Amino acid sequence: MKRNEIILVCLLFLVAFGLRFYDISYPSFRWGDEMAHVPAGTNYWLNGQFEPDNWEHPPLRHIIMYGFLQLFGDNPYGWRMRNILFGAVAAVLTYLFAREVSGTKKAAILAGLLLATDPLHIVMSRYTFEEIYGGAFFLAAIVLYQRHRERSLWLVASAFFMGCALATKWYYVPCWLLIYLLALKRNGNYSNIRTALFISSTYLFIPLSVFIGSYYFWFGRGYTFSEFLQFIQDAYYSLQTYRPESYNPDMVFLS
Repeated sequence: MKRNEIILVCLLFLVAFGLRFYDISYPSFRWGDEMAHVPAGTNYWLNGQFEPDNWEHPPLRHIIMYGFLQLFGDNPYGWRMRNILFGAVAAVLTYLFAREVSGTKKAAILAGLLLATDPLHIVMSRYTFEEIYGGAFFLAAIVLYQRHRERSLWLVASAFFMGCALATKWYYVPCWLLIYLLALKRNGNYSNIRTALFISSTYLFIPLSVFIGSYYFWFGRGYTFSEFLQFIQDAYYSLQTYRPESYNPDMVFLS
């Protein structure tokens, strides 16, 4: 990447960051999901418990939340800076993805600007919604995958960020498996035993390790791996029972 393009990427980041950071202290109180996400971060780090947040979702978000609370304090900056940063980074990652796919800077900057200025993405980046940083992890995994060539550290890094996405939300599982299969198919890698073993061990073991590792504080309460497998099964079945009537009927979008 040449100097002019690096400057362009930096400007894109600043635009995305500025739109998300403006007046971030408003409201000065916890709003919506923040009322569950913020205390759950501290509770998970200190006690290995998920309350008052949903127990079914993977707990990497609690670990990251606790880290930002330690950096910025228990205030609007500590609650929201995580999403602001990941939201701005997502715009840059979108640029890099489009640059690789299209091969032109014009298409890439348009894609990056569309996400940087998207009203929905800006709003969600100003609160604690996990779709922002989960999406950024997934974009990072895709961008790094695009750059890998057979047995390379790019694929290892892609696998790590895919694991971070899995440790945020379950719905990245199909994408994870699809990219693994694409990596095997690319350039006939499946026919080379050493390359196929490298891809399989990398893109299966690392994401699973990150996912399981996010439950470190939960394991610290004395649970075994067999209990973990049962926990994951229970979480899956619990998510299948979610219905609109399970939520507050006053929510407008459910009416």
